[in-house]
Amino acid sequence: MISLPNELSNLISLTIFNIWRHSRLTLFSNKFGNLISLTIFNLRGRLRLTLFLNKFGNLTSLTTFNIRDYLSLTSLLNKLDNI
Repeated sequence: MISLPNELSNLISLTIFNIWRHSRLTLFSNKFGNLISLTIFNLRGRLRLTLFLNKFGNLTSLTTFNIRDYLSLTSLLNKLDNI
């Protein structure tokens, strides 16, 4: 079982797909009416991390390219803690 930080205690759905070197991690969380959508695409050896965060009516988009060789759910949740 995955231990989630308090910020994600209202986790609704976590879906992981791995099709033809494409990894997609979709994380939906509802906290105080805000939706967090985290999507990871793995395409041709490169990872694209797109984080859409709607907090207090503000939309923030964070995109990171060229994350290589390892990426775990724990490190993703730690990155969410730092936002």
